[in-house]
Amino acid sequence: MIGDLKWLAMLLGMENHSGIWCIKCLLTKALMQLQDHDKGEERTIQSIIDFVNHYSIDDNTPSDPKYKGVMGKPLWDFIPIKNYILPLLHMWMGIFNDVDEWFLDQVDKMTWKDTQETALLECVDALDKKIEQYTAKIKDFTADTEGKRRAALLRRRNQQTKAATAAANGRPVGQRCNPLTEEEEAEFEALDCRWRGWQSMKESFVKKRRDVKKELKDYLSELKKSNNSVYAAIDNHWKDNNKSKGSYHGGKWNGIDSRDGMSDPDKYFGAMRGSLKSWRNESVATEQNVDELVDDVIDLLKRWHEVFHLLRAPRYVASENAKLDGYVKRALEKHRDLGLSVTQKCHLVEDHAREQCEYLKPIPISALIEESVEQNHQIGFKHEEQVKRIKDESKRAYSKAKRICISRNVAVQKKIAEVNEIRKRGTYKTKQKVDVTSSPPVYRNENVAAVVTHQKSEKAKKEARRIHGIARGVKRMIEAAPALSPLKMQRTESVQHVATAAVSTTTEQQQSLSSPEHLIPRQLIPPASGSTPHDSRTVQFVGVPTGVLQHRVEDGKDNSSTSEASRKIQ
Repeated sequence: MIGDLKWLAMLLGMENHSGIWCIKCLLTKALMQLQDHDKGEERTIQSIIDFVNHYSIDDNTPSDPKYKGVMGKPLWDFIPIKNYILPLLHMWMGIFNDVDEWFLDQVDKMTWKDTQETALLECVDALDKKIEQYTAKIKDFTADTEGKRRAALLRRRNQQTKAATAAANGRPVGQRCNPLTEEEEAEFEALDCRWRGWQSMKESFVKKRRDVKKELKDYLSELKKSNNSVYAAIDNHWKDNNKSKGSYHGGKWNGIDSRDGMSDPDKYFGAMRGSLKSWRNESVATEQNVDELVDDVIDLLKRWHEVFHLLRAPRYVASENAKLDGYVKRALEKHRDLGLSVTQKCHLVEDHAREQCEYLKPIPISALIEESVEQNHQIGFKHEEQVKRIKDESKRAYSKAKRICISRNVAVQKKIAEVNEIRKRGTYKTKQKVDVTSSPPVYRNENVAAVVTHQKSEKAKKEARRIHGIARGVKRMIEAAPALSPLKMQRTESVQHVATAAVSTTTEQQQSLSSPEHLIPRQLIPPASGSTPHDSRTVQFVGVPTGVLQHRVEDGKDNSSTSEASRKIQ
């Protein structure tokens, strides 16, 4: 069985407890933080079933530490826990994301903060002190004689209320009740008033702190999106290397990017030194502090890379187990020294990775990596994006299923592979910008194949393109002219006015054109003097050398009004 930790915990009946209890043993997250902790008792399918039967656990049973994270029976009790493979991909993804978040937290402490952020942080600190103050008062009062007296009077009062309710409903009273006297009632009200006052003040400060933290979170979220922040500088370093956090993955690093970042941290984190030093708060951190932070992150990721490099080996080698133990110990020591939390992913590497390798031998654990499972995040996100605007659920489901079915077609998959190969991620190359002033555009005529070079002025080049386009349009019209009827010829007389108005240029622009005659196809050049026209209708171009194109269609007799060319002109 392979999948992420939440999926494996759900199959084992430990839903919503994958971050608190280990799925392989009975250790909690608090015990995982200890440097030299003992290994926890191994879980089995039978032990989980015994927990459920002993405590009568069902879906409505609240969480309790005595249940060891068990919330129900395993969904598939025929699969032993040893066959639940460690999610190698999710383990290195989770560890890399944890290190990256810790790095950003440290950067946040070292860099400058504007007035609004500083005010919000100071407000949070002040509220924390108030909450601690009232928490201490409540704790001292509870442990004091007055607090114990209040608790005793409260128990008697609750028994008195239950007895009165049972008597009113005609039910027998379960135990004897010693009702409070008037003096005890007054004493309880005085003590309870003090306790409730402190408790209400604490709750009000907690609510206020929650609102301020939400406001601070929203402000930091907007700040990270702006270009004028240290977060934008860090994101630009990642984007320069074609790395970015995937939105389909909750805004965290995916498998490929986290693997690359862990294998070569100098390339990614080392390049951030200059930006961090420029953004640092001189009153809080020195340049040496920035260098130490970057060096610590690089060293930690290199140690974790040594661990996962062995776990991702293509074949199992028994002699590598001792080396694996040493790498894991070095990585966890640095992890704890920097103050990072030891999550279940770290714990699985520390206490269960070697056992898993020995259990699966000679099959390497890398052969069962869940990369294809993790890719479903991207595939599912793409499918949801394609059909998210379809309101009807049945139509949305049908459209999604149809797209999935089409994507499994062999021809479609071949085309997808070709497109992916073309768009394969690599070093981004900037496009070469062409200087239009140094190499002016060239226009070639279909028949003459003449080259016309224009001035550097953008306006002259634009007018030349317009002349060339109109000339081609007139050419097509003249070729179909023999088939035009007199009625259709009348409809084309407006072309004379359109062409004349569209291509007329100033004297200065006319001088910028080296050879305007070459813009006109050979068929449109006026016939030589004394030559016989090929038809009763003759097309003439007046003033071509001066850059002004005019044409005149002389009417003639033509009765072929139903010809194909006539219909096209119409």
